[in-house]
Amino acid sequence: MVTIKDIARAAGVHASTVSRTLSGSPLVKDETKRLILDHCEKMGYMPNALARGLVQNRTQNLGMLVPDLSNPYYAELMSIVGNATKSIGYNMLWCNSFQDEELELKYFKLLIENQVDGIIMHPINGGRLEAYTRFVKNVPTVFIGDILPQQAIACVSTDNEKAGSLAVEHLYACGCSSVAFIGADLRKRAHNNRVKGFNSTATLLGLDASVVSLPEDYPSAMDRGYHGFRHYLKQYQRIPDGVVAVSDYGAIGVMKACQEEGIAVPSAMQLIGFDNLDFSSLPNINLTTVAPNKESLVEKTTAMLSSMIDGHGPGGHEKVVPQLIVRSTTIKKGEL
Repeated sequence: MVTIKDIARAAGVHASTVSRTLSGSPLVKDETKRLILDHCEKMGYMPNALARGLVQNRTQNLGMLVPDLSNPYYAELMSIVGNATKSIGYNMLWCNSFQDEELELKYFKLLIENQVDGIIMHPINGGRLEAYTRFVKNVPTVFIGDILPQQAIACVSTDNEKAGSLAVEHLYACGCSSVAFIGADLRKRAHNNRVKGFNSTATLLGLDASVVSLPEDYPSAMDRGYHGFRHYLKQYQRIPDGVVAVSDYGAIGVMKACQEEGIAVPSAMQLIGFDNLDFSSLPNINLTTVAPNKESLVEKTTAMLSSMIDGHGPGGHEKVVPQLIVRSTTIKKGEL
């Protein structure tokens, strides 16, 4: 790598003059600055960010770790985070754990080794974070997503219990009396909380409610929705009035099964997903969904992380209320 000393020799100046120029010191003459910067450009000089960070106690770098970039939800979340952190002067280092918990922990440690000022992480499994508690003491860290309340990790999450409740309330308003929750991976805290909201609200409203627990592990949310709904039909030998799928992709899986079985949505069965993914390129997918407020999630997360970096406390746990978005897979009673 080209060093400050290399630039100094080429420009015929002292290394300290190059250092002052690169730090923006007003003590260096304009002509000398232009000479030094011209040599930096020609020689491809790159400053050592880690060394500079050790001196300044800041690198102006943040890390973000998500479970699966092939899922548009996480890709959109990262885009919003990137814009938010850029506006406050930070660079981002991105990591994708590919739904692999060992890789997730490895990347988390790698971000710390690279002296990032803070980390934003959407964990794969909010119930298995014991390994992280000792590391978050070393670097300000905020998790996005549901984690156990007693875990001493700063967190901002969608109120997924409220999300499950909103879905059932809407199906009830649409005249449904039997409802099913399809596709949950009960190892995930967010799914557990959606199911909890679904069950409690269905009980309160006097609905016949079922939750399908799949006997096998399926590789994608779409597969879980498809096989989960087929499992429901086989087990109960009936069509529910309404289905809450664990995600929008899960709802697509349910719709595929409905097409194969000749079940019309919404006239024979109503359907709701979660996440509010953009299916505009698929004209036949106009899905009612419960949407997380991604902008509010990111705003609260970056504010909390920035405060922690500045030494204003350990953060806390905050929730963001989701929003029901009604489209054509549900319809009010009497409007068919």
